Amino acid sequence: MTRLEGFIDHFDHDDAIIARADRTLANVARKELPTDAHEGDFIIEAGDSPHFQIDHQTTELRRRQIRYMAGFFFD
Repeated sequence: MTRLEGFIDHFDHDDAIIARADRTLANVARKELPTDAHEGDFIIEAGDSPHFQIDHQTTELRRRQIRYMAGFFFD
């Protein structure tokens, strides 16, 4: 079984909606995420437990890419 990973697209009540690389969405209970998780963070299922951790490196890379791309539209 593969680990669930993807970007937090948005929160819906007690769930986080995760956008996966294959363009599908997955629901994760908000309580399974770190307390400092935000929309746009890249999360990875941690080991065999149902808890998740934030991949700060991937999150920052995506934010830089978005800022770079936005520069083409707003300059």
